[in-house]
Amino acid sequence: MNHRFVHYSMAFLMQLFISVGALAAPLLATRLGASSFELGMMGALGAATYAFTVIFAGTLSDKFGRKQVILAGTLFTGFAFGIMPLSRIPLHLIILTGLSGIAMAFYWPVLEAWMSEEGDPEHVRQEMSAFNVSWSTGGFIGPLVGGFLFTFSSTLAFLFAAAGVLPVAYLALSHTRPTSCVSPSPETAATAAENGAAIVKRSFLYVIWIANFASWFAISEIRVLFPKLGLAELGMQPWLIGILIFILSLALAAMFYALSVLKRWHNTVAPLLYSQIVIFVLLLVTAASDSPVVLGLAFAGLGAGFAVPYSYSLYFSVVGSANKGAASGRHEMVLGTGGLLGPLLGGVAAEILRNQRAPYVLGAAFILISLIVQGFVLSSRRGSQA
Repeated sequence: MNHRFVHYSMAFLMQLFISVGALAAPLLATRLGASSFELGMMGALGAATYAFTVIFAGTLSDKFGRKQVILAGTLFTGFAFGIMPLSRIPLHLIILTGLSGIAMAFYWPVLEAWMSEEGDPEHVRQEMSAFNVSWSTGGFIGPLVGGFLFTFSSTLAFLFAAAGVLPVAYLALSHTRPTSCVSPSPETAATAAENGAAIVKRSFLYVIWIANFASWFAISEIRVLFPKLGLAELGMQPWLIGILIFILSLALAAMFYALSVLKRWHNTVAPLLYSQIVIFVLLLVTAASDSPVVLGLAFAGLGAGFAVPYSYSLYFSVVGSANKGAASGRHEMVLGTGGLLGPLLGGVAAEILRNQRAPYVLGAAFILISLIVQGFVLSSRRGSQA
């Protein structure tokens, strides 16, 4: 079987089943009486354990091979989702979400490293673009499926997510492409570092990471906290919430596809900055709207906007790096940190202000602050080059 097809299939299937479980968890927690703070803690703990584990997992795969690490992450993820229906209080789900974060840390950075081991920067761009389209396609189908399954049975949704990782494990196990099992030599690392420096300056990489952190802060608020707003305040059914998250994820996948066709986006900073302006405006629209139609349109724009900083971060993190596992781990750590603080601070804001819309105003504020910091770094960079 073509190794690229295997990688893309693994990304698609894993994100599909994770998305089912990720939607079911806050819905079940809300049904169990979780407060906004507890929902925020649930999302924050999962993101924290992920963020603090990804670099270790990526480095481990650099030394001992991708397949063994990815198999462990896949099966552990299925185990975490499989026992979530046994939860009787929100604390049970909070703990299990933390365990699932550790499990996923042994999957995503390793798969990204596996895909980027060969080829020049243009080849890596094509691989990463196709990877983004694959996982995000699973990401928009998953919430749709999860919303309907949860409406019928919460247990069914979790068991579907748990069982779904088995074909992913089979693909990883049967994959025969030679993998990297040892760390690169110092000479290889030095050459890669020189090539990477020619492609991206460290200050520009910081700008990209800041943008990606802020955007993932906001998207994590939506994924973790919006189900409570939809259920408790807007009177939505789980299937409708699933459709709205589906729209966001569909737009994310569509933008990833557009970026895979466009070849020069990474040569300029403009798309990165403009996408954040769009995110800022639409987060305020989300905070103010009661209409499912308006929210659907806002989520579509947000999904497209979120795709841009993510694409910049993944591409520039791995290009020119000899240690692909550690490099992709740094990219994922930025995501995980945003995913940690978004639900946590958003949940705190909702509790303190007693307003379920406060997290999205907070997210808009983070985007604005991020843009100001990025502008300062970019202007300082230009000044040093003058």
